[in-house]
Amino acid sequence: MIPGILITILLLILVMIIIMTYFLRNVKKEQDIKDEEGETVEGEKAQQKIASSQTLIYTALILTAVMVVIAIYLSLKGTRWEGHLMEWINLVVRLMHITFGIAWIGASFILCLENARQEKM
Repeated sequence: MIPGILITILLLILVMIIIMTYFLRNVKKEQDIKDEEGETVEGEKAQQKIASSQTLIYTALILTAVMVVIAIYLSLKGTRWEGHLMEWINLVVRLMHITFGIAWIGASFILCLENARQEKM
């Protein structure tokens, strides 16, 4: 009973954080428009506040998602569904590993190309 309530609360928190990311993105767009028009004097300060808020919200998003997975695991621990959950988690972790590896290699190539361009100049 308690794990079900915990999962529900965590999912509601996750939805609220996702809504906050969209709201903050709209605030950033409005700030960018004001900066282009030159309406704000403290544009750089506002951009830094928005960036730090985005970092905080993304961190909360990741931590809440991890807590949801832990709560689901704890609610399924000792049942026949535990094996299925572990297989899905294994699959997700492997796909993330492959994706991050490809992104890392791509970023390395971009860095090499930028360094080569700078050396030519």
